[in-house]
Amino acid sequence: MSRHLATATLDGRPVEIVTGFDRRLGDYFLQVIDERNDMLYTSLQEPLLDWTDIATPRTKVAELGPGCAVCRQDRG
Repeated sequence: MSRHLATATLDGRPVEIVTGFDRRLGDYFLQVIDERNDMLYTSLQEPLLDWTDIATPRTKVAELGPGCAVCRQDRG
């Protein structure tokens, strides 16, 4: 599984964006987590989106509106 982390601001508060590819499932995933570790968004909320397409997480981040600056990358 690959995993990429980015920091952003959503509605004026800091969030962490986690996205990556789960090889076993063959899907990309996306999570938006606030500073209290509350899950604000997860790709599991929208199973009808095409999470096999790399454009889906990118499009969803753009829809959520955070100004995203990649801060680090982890591969697991």
